[in-house]
Amino acid sequence: MNIAVIMAAGSGERLTKFLGIKKQYSLLYGDKEMFLYPIFKFVDYGFKRIVLVCPPNEKSKMQEILRDNNLSYIEIIEGDATRQESVFNAMKYLFNNVSDEDFIYIHDGDRPLLSTSLLRRIESESNRHEVIIPALKVFDSLYDYDNKEYVDRSKYRMIQTPQVSKYKLLKEAFRINQDHLEDFKDEGSII
Repeated sequence: MNIAVIMAAGSGERLTKFLGIKKQYSLLYGDKEMFLYPIFKFVDYGFKRIVLVCPPNEKSKMQEILRDNNLSYIEIIEGDATRQESVFNAMKYLFNNVSDEDFIYIHDGDRPLLSTSLLRRIESESNRHEVIIPALKVFDSLYDYDNKEYVDRSKYRMIQTPQVSKYKLLKEAFRINQDHLEDFKDEGSII
């Protein structure tokens, strides 16, 4: 089974200062909160189980938004102080409710432009790999400020979400690294 975990627990400090509200609650196209767009995409793609990780103490607000959008069946858990601690909360939440062979799709709730074609490519790759980390080529020039030189952009990729892994691999990686989660930027780096 494929299970989507939508990360929407962040404070979004930079955008919050600009908008006056947390970015996951900002309205896109004037009508829907940003975090709903990837949820709708996963639902449309056929995911039967979706877990939303919300900011601490904001579960009732998220439940209301989901209810207003006919998504009250989405499971909601509270996140933590950092992204990795929030993902770890999701892994613990899923512990007795998934198979080790289930694929967990961890996606940022503030990335609303998730495409069906990306989900298809990930699903195809999951037939051959236990971990799938989408990445884009870098097209902009890159400058190493410390060394005062341009770098070869062909050696770099921009990591995207959803980052996908079999549950058993995520569970073990988080268990081994639970005392120093702050050392990791995302799920791909912890595995």
